[in-house]
Amino acid sequence: YTGDLTHLREQGKLRVIVRPDPLAFMPRNAEPVSIDRDIAEGLATSLGLELELVVSDDYSRMIDMLIEGEGDVIAAVLTETETRRERIAFSVPYLFVDEVLVTMESDSMPQTLSDLADYEIAVRRASSNAETASEIKAELPGLRIRELDETLNTEEIVERVSQGVYPATITDSNYWAAVGGYYDNLKTPVIVAEDRPVGLGLRQESTELR
Repeated sequence: YTGDLTHLREQGKLRVIVRPDPLAFMPRNAEPVSIDRDIAEGLATSLGLELELVVSDDYSRMIDMLIEGEGDVIAAVLTETETRRERIAFSVPYLFVDEVLVTMESDSMPQTLSDLADYEIAVRRASSNAETASEIKAELPGLRIRELDETLNTEEIVERVSQGVYPATITDSNYWAAVGGYYDNLKTPVIVAEDRPVGLGLRQESTELR
């Protein structure tokens, strides 16, 4: 069902779509916290509704699930992008993130965006990071984008960069602040996008809930 807040109160529950990997990270915190779940719980409590978590096994399916009525809100550290705004609405941002290039440490690491010409970046095809990579490619046609399956999580992608499977990826600064210390061979030499807003995703017609 796809009703607004009045209908959700009749149902007595708030169905919150969350990402398949259980943890997201806050940049001001030295330890990982389950921010998706924390926000979902706080929202359901404030609305007086029972919380129901709806886990998406495929990142690219979350917006479709919302629109089709499988859930009422997306709480998945969802970066607000122009493409996504065409399909869904966003709450007030609860976080702002930079996007950074992650690559193996070497003497030939890129130092500026222009150095990414003739570079290869691996990103999930429907992610905000992929949109950023496409924006860069519009300015640097030589940039190569390797599109990855939507079932891969960020941890798996970064791990494969550290193993040399992929030459580089793009990830959010809050995630990197939490896990970067575990990878001695990886660096983030270039910020590729700054101050991207992160918010809850809602159906465009859910004006009351918004």
